[in-house]
Amino acid sequence: MCGKLLFSELASVSKPGKESLIITIHYDPDYFPWRIFTKLSKLKVLKLKGNHIEKIPPDIFANCTHLTHLDLSLNTIASLDSIPCKGLHNLETLELQQNAIATIESKFFEQLPKLKKLYLNGNKYNCSCSFKSTDEFLTSSKAKSMISLTSNSHHFDDRPYWFQDYACDAPDRLRGKTMADFSPNACEPSITETVILVAISGSGTFIIAIQIVCIFLLRNFRYELWYLLFTTMLKFNCHRNEQLVEDQTYEYDVNISNSDEDNDWVETNLLPHLETTLHLRVHFKERDMQPRTWKQTYIDDLINNNSRKTLFVISESFVANGKCMQELYTAFKKLFNKHMNVMVFVNLDKIPEKKQPRILRLQLCQRRVNKWWECTSNERRKKVFWETLKQHISEGCHVNHINQIH
Repeated sequence: MCGKLLFSELASVSKPGKESLIITIHYDPDYFPWRIFTKLSKLKVLKLKGNHIEKIPPDIFANCTHLTHLDLSLNTIASLDSIPCKGLHNLETLELQQNAIATIESKFFEQLPKLKKLYLNGNKYNCSCSFKSTDEFLTSSKAKSMISLTSNSHHFDDRPYWFQDYACDAPDRLRGKTMADFSPNACEPSITETVILVAISGSGTFIIAIQIVCIFLLRNFRYELWYLLFTTMLKFNCHRNEQLVEDQTYEYDVNISNSDEDNDWVETNLLPHLETTLHLRVHFKERDMQPRTWKQTYIDDLINNNSRKTLFVISESFVANGKCMQELYTAFKKLFNKHMNVMVFVNLDKIPEKKQPRILRLQLCQRRVNKWWECTSNERRKKVFWETLKQHISEGCHVNHINQIH
């Protein structure tokens, strides 16, 4: 049995004995009656020419095990992967001319062991270097035996005669020309091109490596690099003997930055000396921080605008506290942005160098360090400690030459 199916006749097509079927509907492909093929187990010839088919549902031909001729020409198929091969192991003729296929992969035809005739002319082939795999398949002995066209032309560079009937759609320089104009050797770079490609690849690798190094340095040494840049600019751009006068008034002479674990030491030793002995206006956040304020914003404003100096009480608990370290970074930013060194340090603990943050190892930080741990049991050393601390607090803040921070 054979027949040409129109839209109004779809209801009667499900007879199992039908061996040949032509469907020419020309309507919305989303509503194509694919389900009818599940019952046509005896079907041998199927022609779906010109039905705007873009993709065929998977396993739709699973029951069409007797199919020997499939015509999918004049559709919009862009890839061979859009055609399911399950059940087509007896297919001998496949017509795919006048579609939108750009490249051909030989692995598709491995699923069609009995294929003898293949029509692929009239597709939109991309004859760029990616077409090389297509060219290799089409020039293979298997393709030569399968592709059948009515042409008596001679071979082109050991390619089959039908190459002149297959046109390129891309790239622009080959559009409209035949596959005979495509040269696989043109895709092999010359020695000069190879050298250029290696150079570009090497320079690209070098640039990527530099970027990785820069990201690593900025992530782990940003304040150290900032400090190096700052001191270098200071060395070349500032005057040696220029004296800057501080004309800004502050609410506090000293702001104390410490971890909560060190509050007892601050209240017992540091605050009484600063306020009673030196008569300084001191801000101690445990005592003086205003309620209902955003802490980080309050501390930033305190360091930048409301206190003349910030005294950092350095201990193991301080360097382990991210918020305390953030206050130290804020003071460093004031140094870099306003050329004002407001930092004074009291070291409560003897912290091993490996445990110290790198920023505390800078000479700038070491210059104003007062080591409490050296004088806890020695009154004479305590006296020297307090005198040195007083001197560091009273020093000017403005930095106008590199000698002032070294």
